[in-house]
Amino acid sequence: MYIDAKHCCIALAILFSAILVPIEGSLPKLSEEKFLDRLDHTDSLVLNMDVSYTIDEVFSPRIRRHPMLMIGSERHLDVIWLKEGDKYFYDIRTNNPVAPVPVSRSIDAYNGEWRFQWYPRQNTGDIFADRVRFAWPIPLDFGLVGGNRDKSLAQELREAEIVEFHQDRWSQHECYFVDANKSNGGRIQAWIDPNIGYRPRYLKVYNRSGNISSECSAVFEEISEGIWFPMSGVYKLYGIDKETGERIVSNERKMKVRKAKLNTNLTLQDFTIEFPLGTRVYDHMRRRPYVVGAP
Repeated sequence: MYIDAKHCCIALAILFSAILVPIEGSLPKLSEEKFLDRLDHTDSLVLNMDVSYTIDEVFSPRIRRHPMLMIGSERHLDVIWLKEGDKYFYDIRTNNPVAPVPVSRSIDAYNGEWRFQWYPRQNTGDIFADRVRFAWPIPLDFGLVGGNRDKSLAQELREAEIVEFHQDRWSQHECYFVDANKSNGGRIQAWIDPNIGYRPRYLKVYNRSGNISSECSAVFEEISEGIWFPMSGVYKLYGIDKETGERIVSNERKMKVRKAKLNTNLTLQDFTIEFPLGTRVYDHMRRRPYVVGAP
């Protein structure tokens, strides 16, 4: 059978148009408002957290950073983290084999009024009147926030301008894709799967210059009815290559949760450090040092 060039072109055009037309996803069609309502509902289920987890972190030698972080290209963190509203407790053990002190530990707690810091190896402590914004990786970073740890992902998206919202696939999973411009000039892109409690399978955050600042992917598990939590994941921070000026991954963090209890009973004592006898403490409000137990 002979097919002339004209009919051949028509056949190819039909074939390619069939390939290029997006396949409608199998998820229910939602308006942006209905989508945000469901995201809000999921975020509202978590009242407090008691989580223990590990982080394996690898730093790129191509990024200019603080001299203390130049010691070794890897570190392992073992963390206990409690959170209830503004109150928190971190117990962090850091293992960096090539550091001057290979294994170190620091504890930080904020009870809503006072912040306590204790370094057991040095047996020193501090008392402050405000909370601190941590650089430590926490499970919130793995798909529960869009770059601002003080706000849920739903809050951030409500305050942003959504420029694109449709169904899409990420790694064979049917998701809702949302692209939003944040009020601070940044940007969020997220592939959110309703089958895992409206949590992101994959999330990217851009800075106000339009450059990617972080990305994460996580494996969520339903640890309580309707509550999905990241039990493992990969989080990448980006920086500038000091030699080429190229945007590259500055460090990669791999998280593994050992235990996660949500909406468990926590008390004020959980957010206060009791310094042991002999601890040298500096009270930053009264601007005076003292030794616990000394006259």
